[in-house]
Amino acid sequence: MAQTPNTAPRGSRRADLDARQQQALESALRSTLQAKMKQWAIFGVLGLALLLFITYVVLETTAPLPGEAVATEGRGHTDPPQRFTYANYPPSSGNHYGVVPPASAYVMSEEPMLPEFYLHALEHGGIVAVYNCRPDDCGPLRQSLDSLYGQLSKSKWGHTKLMVTQDPAIDPGLVVLAWDRRMKLDKFDADKIKAFYAAYMDRGPEDAP
Repeated sequence: MAQTPNTAPRGSRRADLDARQQQALESALRSTLQAKMKQWAIFGVLGLALLLFITYVVLETTAPLPGEAVATEGRGHTDPPQRFTYANYPPSSGNHYGVVPPASAYVMSEEPMLPEFYLHALEHGGIVAVYNCRPDDCGPLRQSLDSLYGQLSKSKWGHTKLMVTQDPAIDPGLVVLAWDRRMKLDKFDADKIKAFYAAYMDRGPEDAP
């Protein structure tokens, strides 16, 4: 049987070819655009993550440190029973006894501790909480301070570096001390004390237990 000749006009075949080429071109463009959009999305996520990281670092490095700075009063060593007068009281630096505080010294002292003793602990990066209390407040305050020990991290020397002592010479409340730093509190505040401890523990001028 004789084949029917292709009688489609040449112009029509040309138009079909152009349409197919146009579709192929549009498909390629869509694929390229989609790939670019994926790249832009990835770059956007990475850029946002980097921006958040930079913001976090800036906030962390510029956040104010707990407490306030106290002018240094020196760090000379001497022997008991010599006593000193300090410009800031309770002192966070100054001349003191050169007795090295053992790990067992970082406790709640039953008797008021002389600054000349606990300043050496501050020099070693210890933290000292000095308190004075009214008779009706002493029991709860001591219980709160005693329970704080279990909530504090240990120093690199393996023990908690917090000393607690009473001092009737200060106003009722607490003064938390590190070397050249102090934080005054009208009442017990575990979160503030823990933040102060974390900021300054093991950061005294002497790297020692």
